[in-house]
Order: sequence, then structure tokens, then C-alpha cells
Amino acid sequence: MSSIRRSNNRNPNAIDLSDNSLDKHRLGCRRATLNRRSGYNFWGKVVTTSKRKRSSWWAVVLFLSLPVTGCATGPTWKEEVVMFDGSKAVVERQVILGNLLDQEVSDIRHGRPVTGNVLRSPLADGKWTAKWEALGLNPQAIGRVGGTWYLSATPMLCEDYDKWGRPVPPYVFFKYFGEQWQRIPVDGFPAEITARNLTYPGSHDHRMAAASGFISVAQGKLLNPILPNHVNNIYRSGTVFEWEDCTRRLEAVDRRKERKSLQEGR
Repeated sequence: MSSIRRSNNRNPNAIDLSDNSLDKHRLGCRRATLNRRSGYNFWGKVVTTSKRKRSSWWAVVLFLSLPVTGCATGPTWKEEVVMFDGSKAVVERQVILGNLLDQEVSDIRHGRPVTGNVLRSPLADGKWTAKWEALGLNPQAIGRVGGTWYLSATPMLCEDYDKWGRPVPPYVFFKYFGEQWQRIPVDGFPAEITARNLTYPGSHDHRMAAASGFISVAQGKLLNPILPNHVNNIYRSGTVFEWEDCTRRLEAVDRRKERKSLQEGR
């Protein structure tokens, strides 16, 4: 069970909102295929690759490196969602796929890892919003309040949590305004949207369903894996227990950088 704890960070709410657009996070293929063998998953659990697995990994490289390196996009599918007021909407989704070999060896059989997501939601005139496209985030919940679309997302790995400003609580919120998705603070996210209503991509079953082109609400309930409470629900304050290990690791990196800076300044 997830538990909420107050952050010990010196600046727990430090989120860079100077550039609210997603442009600086659309870093393309290079970012999507960075070495992700060592990091944290959405539970905050450390993910590493042992030396033995790395040896096997290099053996696979000899045969598969050319056709599987680089990034790619998965199929586009429509997904039916139930919003907070009980109404339904159909959003358009796609995943960004990373390097097949840049993951645990045991996971290679499942195909390329998901490293990012793309989403569009419908507008009243029958058109679609601009694409919400971000690496290192999984869309969690979407809703329309007062005619405006809002979206919450969760970081995939510890490095993604760091890249997105170490948000507290550990979500990244967006609002569709001015024909673009803009990042907003937690206080700007509607209180009506409280729980996840989007499927979590990555499993074999989900990829097969996405390849069909449409995922209904009923299918989505069957496809979603067992997720922590902080992924199924949206907390408005405090840190999440599952991310505390990641936070401690990042704070240790900060301290090392500070010591190095002081030593260089002498």
C-alpha cells in the first residue's frame, strides 16, 4: 500500500515552469535510447542489470544490433475513457519505443521498451488537440473541466523524475490552453479528477490490444496491471513512499556535486 509522507527536500516544490510547453522534453530518438538499464521503475524500485546479464546482452548485440537499435513508435490506437462525471470520451494514443537491447535481458522477449507516450483528445468541433508528447512519462488520468482538457502523468524512472523537476507529489500536470499542452502546478489541476482512467502500456496483452486499433473501457480494466495506489489515485500533497529511495539517491548526487563545487572553488 502506498503511503504519503512529507518531503525532506530542501525545496520540495521546485518545478521549473519558466517554459510551460513540452518542446524542451521532445528530445527525440537520442533521449529515448539512452542507457536505461540502471534506474527506477514507476514503483521507485531500483532496476539494474547484472554483469552476467550484461555479458549475455553483448552476445545478443552481435546478431540484433542493426535492426533493433534506435527508437520507433508503436501503433496508434483509440482508447475509450470514463471521466470523473461519468461521461465517456475517446482519445488517441501512441507509445514511443526505445532500443530493444536497452533493458533487462529477461524483458527482451516482450519487445522494445516503452520510453514515452503520445496522446490527443477530441475537441468540440470534431477536431483534435495538438499532440501531448513526452519521454519518461506515463499518462495517468485525463478529464475535461469547463470545456478545458487536463492531464496528469507519472514519471517512469528515477532519471525521469529528476528530469521533470522532482515534483512533489510525484505527478506532472498539464492543461490544454492556447492550442498547446502546458505544464501547470498541482494547485491548477482540477480537484474533480482524482483517479487514473487511462491504460498503462507496456505489457504484451496491451500491445496486442493496441495493435487492434481500439481499446474499450471494459478491455482497459482487464489490461491494466496491479499498480501502486499513487498510480491509481492522484494525491495532492506530500511524497510517496515508493519514490523515497529515488529521492535519497538524487539528494546524495546533489551533495556530491556541492562538495565538488566547494573543493574546486578553493
